[in-house]
Amino acid sequence: MTVFVALLLAALAFAFVIYPFFKRKPAVALESAEDDRTRELQSKRHTAYSMLKELEFDFQSGILTTEDYQDLETRYKKKAISVLKEMDSLAKSADSAEVEDDIEKSIRKLRLSKAIPALKGTEGPARSAVVEDEIEKSIQELRRGKEGKERFCPQCGEKRRESDRFCAYCGARLKEEESS
Repeated sequence: MTVFVALLLAALAFAFVIYPFFKRKPAVALESAEDDRTRELQSKRHTAYSMLKELEFDFQSGILTTEDYQDLETRYKKKAISVLKEMDSLAKSADSAEVEDDIEKSIRKLRLSKAIPALKGTEGPARSAVVEDEIEKSIQELRRGKEGKERFCPQCGEKRRESDRFCAYCGARLKEEESS
């Protein structure tokens, strides 16, 4: 009986040890290149910020001269700014892609539709002018959004927040929306 219990415990211990080798690995979710790029940029941003903090500490403790500090600070700030600009452009492309897809779908739908009421009886250039006007109206409706407020700067076309008074990209004054 003692031998049987010892063999049973040995078999269980052996099974416990080799179980991870036979266990199926969970499928790793495929990450897009954009997610990888975002993580890489966040890492670079963190590194630049850390280097600026370390540089400030070294200067305050007297390890660096004023000239060296200013030179290195300028370099690291330029790196940080370039990384932040790259992160902004990546975010802008992701945000605007959805709106652009909606606009493209609407344009495609208008071009493919054969039964636009305003087109009855028009031929040639007049017909294409009417189609272009309809397309422009649809684009403006999509840009305004569901609330009827502009979502993009009228000057440069960059996306804007509802509370913005000036465009963050070009500095143009944005129209005040009337709430009546």
